Amino acid sequence: MDRSIKRVTGARMERSSLSVPNWTIAGLLAAVLPLSFVAAGTSVLPGDVATTNALQTHLPGMFEPLIAAANLLGEAPFLLAIVFVIAASLAFKRHHRAALLVAAASLAQGINWLLKLSMESPRPTSGLVHVSEQSSGFGFPSGHVMGTTVFALVLFYVVTTLMADGLRRRLVQTGLLLVPLLMGVARVEAGAHWPSDVLGAWLWGTLAAIAIITVSQWQWNSLSLPAPRAARSVRSAVAMSNIRRISN
Repeated sequence: MDRSIKRVTGARMERSSLSVPNWTIAGLLAAVLPLSFVAAGTSVLPGDVATTNALQTHLPGMFEPLIAAANLLGEAPFLLAIVFVIAASLAFKRHHRAALLVAAASLAQGINWLLKLSMESPRPTSGLVHVSEQSSGFGFPSGHVMGTTVFALVLFYVVTTLMADGLRRRLVQTGLLLVPLLMGVARVEAGAHWPSDVLGAWLWGTLAAIAIITVSQWQWNSLSLPAPRAARSVRSAVAMSNIRRISN
């Protein structure tokens, strides 16, 4: 039974597609472009200092281990290692399209670098908020948050496609969506980023994930590749069933 489920879900991945309404993309752009415009430069956005101080003051101490784990997870080498381990595991199970898609999530690091260079937005300073992590480079949008947002959304799409519907899939999906949220809290609590840096990272990360999934679909569909083994197995099973039905 498990083997049959894997074959069917593999075939579903090969013919799956993501359809995002145009109004959703327009809404994301309408939110992130003005935010990026006002975040560019050396000024601190209104509300950033007050929000950071409130979070750092009132965040319960029980969350400190989660905050530390989130900050470690968002480090580029660690996150990239996780991405490629999962991609290799999917490739080993012959989910080739899913493996390539997860690997493509690593492009978020390059996209974030380009955005930061174009914005040149400052990070928090100890004169305004408590800074427990000294980070170099520009702030907007947060690299930790954007990287985990892209990875979590791409993996959310893969999990939705490959896993059978049920409690386990919903738990995994919920966990994936919580990771970028926790990462945003962690970066603000550490004084490494302003809340506006985190919000921008969520928005840009969502757009980047949609773009990566959409482009990967175009590229995959344009290749003249033989049908994956999972898809061939499903078609063969259907053909044999039809033959038996006719012969009876």
